[in-house]
Amino acid sequence: MRALLPIVLILAVPMSGAGQQRLASDYEIATAERALAAASSPMRRVAALLNVGDLRASRLELEASRERYGEAETVASGAARSARVHSDLEAFATAMAYRGLARAKLGDPVSSFADFEEALRYQSDSPRTWNLYASAMTILGMPGKAEAGARNAVALASVRNETPEALLDLSIYRYALASALLATDPASAEAGELLRSIVEALDSPQFDFLRERIARQERFEVFSSVRRDEEAWLSLRNRSLLRLAGLREERGEIASARATYERVLDSRSDDVHALAGLARLAGAADDRERWFADSFAANPFSASLILQYEEHLAGDAAEPGAGGGESAMQRALWLLSRERHAEALEAVATIGERRSAAVSYVRGRAALAAGEIDRAEALAASLPPSLRNRLVQRLALARDAREGAGRLLEDSGAWPEEPAAAWLRDLAAALRDPSIDPALLAALDATLFTSLAVLDPPTDTRPGVTVLESGSIHGIPFRFSVPTAFHGDIAAGESRMTYRIEGASGQTLLVAPVRIDPR
Repeated sequence: MRALLPIVLILAVPMSGAGQQRLASDYEIATAERALAAASSPMRRVAALLNVGDLRASRLELEASRERYGEAETVASGAARSARVHSDLEAFATAMAYRGLARAKLGDPVSSFADFEEALRYQSDSPRTWNLYASAMTILGMPGKAEAGARNAVALASVRNETPEALLDLSIYRYALASALLATDPASAEAGELLRSIVEALDSPQFDFLRERIARQERFEVFSSVRRDEEAWLSLRNRSLLRLAGLREERGEIASARATYERVLDSRSDDVHALAGLARLAGAADDRERWFADSFAANPFSASLILQYEEHLAGDAAEPGAGGGESAMQRALWLLSRERHAEALEAVATIGERRSAAVSYVRGRAALAAGEIDRAEALAASLPPSLRNRLVQRLALARDAREGAGRLLEDSGAWPEEPAAAWLRDLAAALRDPSIDPALLAALDATLFTSLAVLDPPTDTRPGVTVLESGSIHGIPFRFSVPTAFHGDIAAGESRMTYRIEGASGQTLLVAPVRIDPR
């Protein structure tokens, strides 16, 4: 049994300015929860709590993760008080360092930094404490301090003997240094050399015995706080390879980056970060769709995967499988991109009651499309920065569109008899505003418009009667308030339609047909 060795969880790889975290599998969470239940000392309990918190955070279960971080802070505070009472300065310093790490994960830089200052007063020669400090400063976005702390840890550990355990410790400290360097320079040559040396060391004959033990035990778990050599080797190799692949991708070394991501999958076939990387680097459209599907199957709640997939959806993306379960998030995002917002909400509803920020993001997107700006703003406030920023950008565009559309609606004298696509889209945005003057709505309801409409297939046909319900005008969907029967045989496809506009639901116009003339 080895000492607790926290490894930085953040795996920032260049992709639209956002970092991405590995998914915690259900098995890993269950394993971490068992370790927490079995923790036999306060410090092991703190590390286990941080572990569970990190695993929950990787799934964007932010409230659950903060609860665990808060518990870790409380337990570490109690351990520090007990150590001070017993004049155990080493235990006191360790407890303060772990409390500092917990506070960093809670986003409290002032308290975290103060805790580490106190810890380093008594353990300035401890590479483990400097590594904890570097990890916390990386989390808090202070790469200069993180780099200085990591260099201290590496320097102190480098003078030790070259046993496998000592080499493993040194590799962990080198990883923290590489993380700090990449936070400042995503193409850092020094970071690349550090990561390459870590992987080379871990794959060397010195660790043959450890690899054999891992294979025999069928281990694959990746954690942020480890206390066994197997856990340390697996976690460090996985994360080092991912960072090395991201660095090579940043440099444009596509073949090398792809090969490195594939090395990750050799030992961890469901690693979402490697799968998403291969989706980014795929040359063929079919391969890209397959890697995206595999990525969402591995982690439907990854913020950076969601943002990357949304960018992919701006192009000619294929429709994903319509199955439920873990692919529901991918399908919901695709439906949102096609303005099928009600269906998107139905898709995420199949995920269940997971309290994930990713689900809140989809709900915020759908609320925005329905014109519920206040609800979208409330949902945005609870999101992590990357998703919040994306939703806030959409909120700003929606407000601008509403203001312009409101002016359009008020200028009733300029309403076109045969409206163009842009005018209809602006009108739909205006109609989602609940504060519209009823007089304007009455005027709109009294106005006749004529357009070339593409009718959906009839919902019912009888001799001499056709029942229609929906279609599109200039690609903008419309539906009738109730299915409407027309005399004659009207086929799906293009027809000239005279109609009134009664409102809008999302991007769908609600119309009342007056006349349909088949072409």
